[in-house]
Amino acid sequence: MICDRAIISTKSVFFEKLIEHRFIADIMMYGWYSYKKEVKILRCEIDSSGYDLLIDCEDTYRYIQLRTSAFNSKRSYQKINISFIKKQNPCIIWILYEYNNAKNDLEFKYFFWGSDVGKRTPSITRYVTARKKTNAHGVKKIIPHLKNIPKGHFKEIKFYDLFGKLFDLKRPAKKQSLKKQCR
Repeated sequence: MICDRAIISTKSVFFEKLIEHRFIADIMMYGWYSYKKEVKILRCEIDSSGYDLLIDCEDTYRYIQLRTSAFNSKRSYQKINISFIKKQNPCIIWILYEYNNAKNDLEFKYFFWGSDVGKRTPSITRYVTARKKTNAHGVKKIIPHLKNIPKGHFKEIKFYDLFGKLFDLKRPAKKQSLKKQCR
């Protein structure tokens, strides 16, 4: 099985990039084919500001932190860099994935944390400050610039609604097939 946990853990950076590239391609294609919108993607080389992508759709910008986990993962929170909140329209997209053997493809569920475009980002003061793993002395030191956001504070969202949420766009009416459009 391609999506074996042992393989993923040894190739975690590769697998994370694979899902990131798939997400970028899906966002660009969905924006173009469903909304006729050109989407521009900027990728952050160094993740010290808490975001992975800056996506621009007709001058509406979204700073996005991408997170991934397997469907059956026990992960119950995501860490957020507090400087990330100061960005314009920040959000976290948590992608849960599962490998479908029959289709030889990944299936995704999307979870969103953030606010609507132009609205105030949810307060992070109520979230627990992140901690490092226990050191040799049994102490877990705090990481003051990181907060843990519980999974229950993320809203599950279908991919076709995610694009509209990211850029404050109404979902387009169902269109005729591409074959009919080209006649």
